[in-house]
Order: sequence, then C-alpha cells, then structure tokens
Amino acid sequence: MRSKIVFIYICTLLVLVFDCSAVDLTADQERVAQKIFSTTMSPYCPGRLLSDCPSNSASELKENLRTRVAAGESEGQIELYLESIYGQGIHALPPTRGFGLVAWLTPVLFLGVGLLIFKIWIKRNNKKLDKTIDEPSSTADWNEEIDRQLKE
Repeated sequence: MRSKIVFIYICTLLVLVFDCSAVDLTADQERVAQKIFSTTMSPYCPGRLLSDCPSNSASELKENLRTRVAAGESEGQIELYLESIYGQGIHALPPTRGFGLVAWLTPVLFLGVGLLIFKIWIKRNNKKLDKTIDEPSSTADWNEEIDRQLKE
C-alpha cells in the first residue's frame, strides 16, 4: 500500500515537472500570448479558437508562440507569421480593411435600415391611431350604434 502511494506521488511530481511551460513569460508577455490565442483560429480543431483547442499539436503551436513572444516579437509580427503559414483563415475576426470591411459594416447597415423601417412603421400607425382618437364620439352615439347592430 505504501509503495502505491510513493509511486503515485512520484508520478504526480513528474507530471508537474514536465507539464510546466518551457518558456517563462512575464505577466505582460503572457497577456499578449493569451490575446493571440484568443484571436487565432486553431488549425488543428476546426471552428475553435487556439485557446480552446485541446489538441497536442495546438499545445505545441501555443508553446512556439510563447517562445516568439518571449523573444520579443510583436503581436503583429506573430500574426504575420501565422498568416504566412496557415493563410488568412487563421484570424478569428475579419480584417478591418479591404473586403473584410464589408463583414464589419453589413450588420451596421442592416441595423440602420431596420431601425428606419421601424420608425416609418411607428409613424404610420400613430397617424392611424390619432385619427381614430380624434373622431368625436359620445356615449349616446355608441349606444345607438350598439342598438342598431343588435336589431340587425
């Protein structure tokens, strides 16, 4: 029983030692690395961010990127490096230039058009409502109308 506990203890220590990151980053560098991971699509897990991909290959890529951050490469340089290897699809967000600008402006355009249509619809319905409210009516008129319809 004691040998099992010692074995588990040694295995745990080995896992902790070998699981630690090979590159020590400062807090600012780690923030930069995490930002890159959260804005980069994983080439190994389709449809997932690099930060969310559980693949061993993704872990290796993250370690490679951490090494680049530790070496002093800027976020832009690392993005260009990733783009040169994996292409434009590596970015989680479309670029804010060229055709990617259409992806950013289209929702705003549709929202504006929708609000304009809604405003026009509200104005038209308010005019109809105002006409029905402005018509003079008395209780006697209503009673006569009700009596007339009941007789029919």
